[in-house]
Amino acid sequence: MKKITLLLAGLTAPFYFSQQAGDVFSVEQKLNLTPQGVVNFISGNLGEQNAPDFVSYLNGFNLGLKAYKITYYTKNENNVLVKATGLVMYPNVNYKLSTVVSDHGTTDSRNNVPSNLKGTMTAGFAVELSYVLNGYILMAPDYVGMGTGDGIHPYVHYPTEASATIDFVTAANKVLTQQGVKRYDEYFITGYSQGAHAAMSTLKKLSISNPTNLKFKYAFMGDGPYDFSGVTLQKGVIEKETYPFTSFFANVLNTCNNIGYKTYTNNISEVISAEYMDKYNYHVVQDNGGMLWGPVIWKKLFTTNFINDVTNNQNNKLRQCLRASDVYDWYNKTPTTLGHSTVDLAIHPENTSKTITTQRGYYPWWDVDKYKLESLYWGPVGHVGGIIPFVLASNAKLNTVRSGGFFNEWAMLTSKNSTNQETVNNLYNSQIKPDLNGKKLIEITDFNKENSQNKAAVQNDLSKLKDGIYLLKVSENNATQFVPYIKNTPKTVAENEIVKSENNHILSLRINEDELKSINIFDQDKNLIKTITRKNYIENNGIKLDNFDSQEYTFEIVSEYYNLQFNKKIENSNSRETVDIFAQNKMINIRSGEEIKNVTIYSISGELIQNNESNKNEFISNQLQPGVYIVNISMKSGKTINKKVKL
Repeated sequence: MKKITLLLAGLTAPFYFSQQAGDVFSVEQKLNLTPQGVVNFISGNLGEQNAPDFVSYLNGFNLGLKAYKITYYTKNENNVLVKATGLVMYPNVNYKLSTVVSDHGTTDSRNNVPSNLKGTMTAGFAVELSYVLNGYILMAPDYVGMGTGDGIHPYVHYPTEASATIDFVTAANKVLTQQGVKRYDEYFITGYSQGAHAAMSTLKKLSISNPTNLKFKYAFMGDGPYDFSGVTLQKGVIEKETYPFTSFFANVLNTCNNIGYKTYTNNISEVISAEYMDKYNYHVVQDNGGMLWGPVIWKKLFTTNFINDVTNNQNNKLRQCLRASDVYDWYNKTPTTLGHSTVDLAIHPENTSKTITTQRGYYPWWDVDKYKLESLYWGPVGHVGGIIPFVLASNAKLNTVRSGGFFNEWAMLTSKNSTNQETVNNLYNSQIKPDLNGKKLIEITDFNKENSQNKAAVQNDLSKLKDGIYLLKVSENNATQFVPYIKNTPKTVAENEIVKSENNHILSLRINEDELKSINIFDQDKNLIKTITRKNYIENNGIKLDNFDSQEYTFEIVSEYYNLQFNKKIENSNSRETVDIFAQNKMINIRSGEEIKNVTIYSISGELIQNNESNKNEFISNQLQPGVYIVNISMKSGKTINKKVKL
């Protein structure tokens, strides 16, 4: 397709006005694809991220899309206004969409960036494309010194990563407004590898200063070097003989030398070994790119004096430089998931665990909002191998909190219902006993092993899956689709951490009622005995405990951002006198403190539907059609109970 350069009226400042960060310089259309054009584009732009099931998942969205390269203004590492580039891409639909701001990982060339519809080396364009196909507007900055922007890219540099992202959002919003694209005022931010560092940098900077009032509803990052000066350098490099991307550290070193942390006295030969000096000058100083030119044994890249200094001197200039761009230690109030491969030789997994632990430490012990910061791990697939699990997991998670813009019921399967806040989506209504709601599970692709594995589903049960990332092949009414799924066992918390008060058999929780979806209550055998909706919880001012038998229960709290569980033993002196009758899964359930002799069920018109002897303390009917039923219960004691139940 012929590329058309657009100078949108009103977006570019006249020459007699000074340019500002976030101003638009130019807009160039990159794509305008029909649904079939999207299928063709997918086939040629995934690089090595082209596993058949993943391709089938992406092809499951039948839509066209548009993409634009935006050249805009931002500040470089010397605080000078420069031009930078980025990509805006969105589905070609006529209704509101949410926005994902996606920060890309380290790339091997300034040309392999989103605005050129490319990813690093063999990674392809999978990350950015997946968000658009899932129904989001994509904003993807290239960063300073990438694409056709000015200068040389400062690698893993907190200030410019943040400003390039924030300023690109400002510029992209101007373009989208001019084009009349319908949007929710709802932003998410994601990033993988260096992109995770950039996304965290953005959140940190906005927590310090946010003049445009840009707020992110959720953040999802993967395999990021948040503690660059500590975990990444020490555990990932210094304590090991080998490092897979030593050329990456050469670029970081060059950035440090350029921003005031000079690692040498007279010239760079004091740092870079003679064997690799020519390659360093060609690939790094002359900005010719490349990620694989360095030695696997990292010490071969540097001189002995530099190695000794960076290893033993905590105030080494490189360490000082990296410390200035560490982004793990601050009060993060944005709900965030940090994912990581369990084995990643490029970015040590402790980056994730340390960041979550440190950031949660800013919250008071009783503030459950700290659990809005969570970690998630997929298999030992390495750094590049973690891209697909990250793509699937980030889409699955963001879909549960977005406001709308879904293309089909399969996207809705992992999403909240924006028109009825009391509806809890079936796939995530519980992590203890997840429910496919009648859909048949055909096959599971497991991304939690060294190599992803496909296996046929033996039964329609997700509860036995280990924590991690999966791609589910499901069917309903002869239609087959792929659904990304996160299995993440709810964290068990102490009762006094989650329970606010208990008065008159009413349990009140320390949780924002607006964020509560439901509460699942399981008996000591892990049978689901009751689900309390947000509406029920608010009407009763908490959880009513007076109809429970005396035993220990597990309470699963399902919120918009996390699932938690706690155990509580209930001693109820009135339990033998109570009978609990409720509808669940198209069946009538009865639980009693005393033995039930017989149960008779009639339709509202008086037709006998079911008549059963029980002689137990509980009864579950056959599956029934939706409607209103009269339930007659005869107890062993001779007492009878009649109740109207609606399914």
